[in-house]
Amino acid sequence: MRFHLIGLFALCSLALFSACGDDVVDGEGSCPPGESLNPITGQCTPDQGGATNQGGGTDNQGGGTDNQGGGTDNQGGGTDNQGGGTDNQGGGTNNQGGEQPCGDGRIEGLACTPDGATLPVANVTISGTDCEGNAFSFETTTDNAGYYTFEDVPAGNQELVVTSGSFSGTRIVQVHPDQTTDLRDEAQKVCVAGDSAQIAVISGEYDNVGSLLSSMNIEYDIVGSDGFVDFGNLFGGGDGTDDAAAFLMDYSAMAPYQIIFIECGGLYSMLDAGGFDLGDFDLGGFFPGMGSDADMDVIIENLQTFVQNGGSLYSSDLAYQFMDDAFPDAATFLGTSGHSQDVTADVISNEMLSLLGTNQASISFNMGGWAMMSDAGANTTIHFQGDALHGAAESPQTASDIPFLISYDPPTGSGKAIYTSFHNSAQGALGGDMEEILRFLIFQL
Repeated sequence: MRFHLIGLFALCSLALFSACGDDVVDGEGSCPPGESLNPITGQCTPDQGGATNQGGGTDNQGGGTDNQGGGTDNQGGGTDNQGGGTDNQGGGTNNQGGEQPCGDGRIEGLACTPDGATLPVANVTISGTDCEGNAFSFETTTDNAGYYTFEDVPAGNQELVVTSGSFSGTRIVQVHPDQTTDLRDEAQKVCVAGDSAQIAVISGEYDNVGSLLSSMNIEYDIVGSDGFVDFGNLFGGGDGTDDAAAFLMDYSAMAPYQIIFIECGGLYSMLDAGGFDLGDFDLGGFFPGMGSDADMDVIIENLQTFVQNGGSLYSSDLAYQFMDDAFPDAATFLGTSGHSQDVTADVISNEMLSLLGTNQASISFNMGGWAMMSDAGANTTIHFQGDALHGAAESPQTASDIPFLISYDPPTGSGKAIYTSFHNSAQGALGGDMEEILRFLIFQL
């Protein structure tokens, strides 16, 4: 009986062990799919759903990848939109083209001096590009009232330049197709700039071109004088003459200027030892400003080089010796023999005929002893000429067809030299034809 009970217990235990045999395994690979061995209990337990979800999460991430891929497609769509934006920008370019459409317009304008006065016989250029990118340039000349026109100018923002002698002025103007751009009123007219030319003035006792330049808002530098105008010392030397001598003997000091004025005065005599020659005694070492003959050689050579290199030299009346020495073939001078008188001059040159609109002009010589010319050379233009009294006061003679104003263009080089027997006298008020003539001459230099 005891045997049977013990056997029955063993049989039940075996059955129980057999019933749990699937849960108790030697390794993880013995657990059924979806279960894993619990190392604590030693039994197979179902896997956590989260692990499966992680796998699903991977799928979700994969789905996320698809979404990102969709996002990429959206970005691609964004790229298309940007492409559309590029097209819009292209449209913007076309719109800009629309702001400067093809076609031709017209320009009417007035050229002016820095103080706003009309500028006759000036060059005017309009240049730029048309709507197809082709460059163009048109040029014309103002009439005696400073008026000019341009026809068939391509539309757009174009550059307009006014030049007269060494002076210039620039403006960007907008031209519209089939319309006229009006540059004639006070606010729109284009003037040459008062600082567009570098000007040096050597002051003289009997002239004052500086006051005329100042009245026209033209900037200039005083680089010396003949000594008399600044009363440097009793003998007329002084710092002014020393400065003038130093300037004229140093070409590097002259070169930056486009125009040099030598006013009527005694500068040549102060610088030329020949006028004060006392044998071997050199006044240049005793009186300031009184140089030697060698100094004058350098000065004359510098003046010639200055003009040959494109500069303009203006001298008046008693400064004629600079003109005569530097450019002896320009004119023949009779010395300082002219009488105080008013003359009616014949207008010879086309420039002056255009300026004055008449073939005669009144010129006043308010002092005697002015320098007179008898004729002019082949490279010289005579602007005015007429009859004038000269010689001894007690027995004056009449000289016929005397040039009063000349401009000389050297056969070599690109500059010019202008000489006038009259000037902007400091002793009297300038007006009428003389002032108009001198104003005109300044913008031919």
